[in-house]
Amino acid sequence: MFPDVTGLLEPEEAFIAIGDDQSVQYEIERHSTHLVAMRLPSYFKGDLRKLKIVSKSELLQRCPKNSVFFNGITVGLILSTKGDRSQAEMMSGGDFDGDAAWCCWDDDIVSHVSECVAADTSLCDPPVDYFKQRPIKWSEPHWSDSIVDFTWHHKYDNKWLSKLCTALNKLRDIPRYGFDKTNEVATKAFLQVDNPFTKQWTDNDERKYGGLPEPHWNVSSNDGYAKKTYRSVKALGELFDLLEEASTKQQQEIEDEMNIHIQRKIFRAEEKNPAEVNRIREEMKNRLIDFNKTMRKKIGSSERNDEVGRRLNNKEISSLYKRHRSEIEALYDVEDRPNAFAILYEQTYFRSINRMLRYNREPYVYAWAVGHDHLTRIIADGEAEIGGGGLAPTVVRGREQLIFGKKR
Repeated sequence: MFPDVTGLLEPEEAFIAIGDDQSVQYEIERHSTHLVAMRLPSYFKGDLRKLKIVSKSELLQRCPKNSVFFNGITVGLILSTKGDRSQAEMMSGGDFDGDAAWCCWDDDIVSHVSECVAADTSLCDPPVDYFKQRPIKWSEPHWSDSIVDFTWHHKYDNKWLSKLCTALNKLRDIPRYGFDKTNEVATKAFLQVDNPFTKQWTDNDERKYGGLPEPHWNVSSNDGYAKKTYRSVKALGELFDLLEEASTKQQQEIEDEMNIHIQRKIFRAEEKNPAEVNRIREEMKNRLIDFNKTMRKKIGSSERNDEVGRRLNNKEISSLYKRHRSEIEALYDVEDRPNAFAILYEQTYFRSINRMLRYNREPYVYAWAVGHDHLTRIIADGEAEIGGGGLAPTVVRGREQLIFGKKR
């Protein structure tokens, strides 16, 4: 946000520049009459400002000489400097020292926004030092000298502000709570940010708002629905449902990419003994975490980054794969090993999804390196079963190398 140094803009007007693409700039000035702007965080309805868009051509007509200033603005929101308060200040206490604002000039959206008087936070009581229990004087030396005091208060400020913001979200979301209570908590949240030395969250607030039911978008999967909850039908609830739907769809697509024969192996094991499968899952999950920790330590402690260093690392990694394989085989009987390695594949797959999406790499490398023959057997048997050929033939590893020419 920038101030209008020319004085051409009136208090309820703004000029917006969005880059070098003049065609887009032309479309805005031609088809949009107003914009809405706000800073984050916002606490009151009036923090969302609705302003009339003024074009360069109109500014040129007002004063050809001073309007040259606007030609030098490539990107930014220019706001009027007229009136007792600037529009920047009305956006939850902003100013022109580098503050950014979110803007929207789409008439289909802006037309639904009604103008609202900005909150006057100057009428609030002076902040009180929570520990000294007296009003803070801005001229006191400790404001500039005591960083330790500020840090100490900031720790508590985070806790108080978190409770205020949670209560504010709920009050906005639950239909039965009116404007007065929402405005009261919004004022407290504003003051908590404005001065971290002040404790705005009182014991009375804890009694009134601490036990409010949780909207479904604020309940984690770990909590389940043990808390008092309700299904939100407002914007946050609808957005949450859309994201959940997209996430579930993506998870299903990811599961569909897993090898079907390994999935079927796990499914059959779950039908027989679901408790045992869950126990193996925890074991394999912990084993994968342990492997990743060990890998990070080895990579971090490596002193050589040349070809020799890479060969040494590869040798250590191969040794680590063999150790994990032998430990898994020692834990399970011959009959149970296929299930164990299938679940290892499953856990490796799910825990490596982010890595797969980010680096375009296979998400099952660890499982395949540790239990390649067991997994190959499961897949081969599955393919043979589908083709009606019974079990797949067994090939000794050494024979396989001779057959495919890997060993002469």
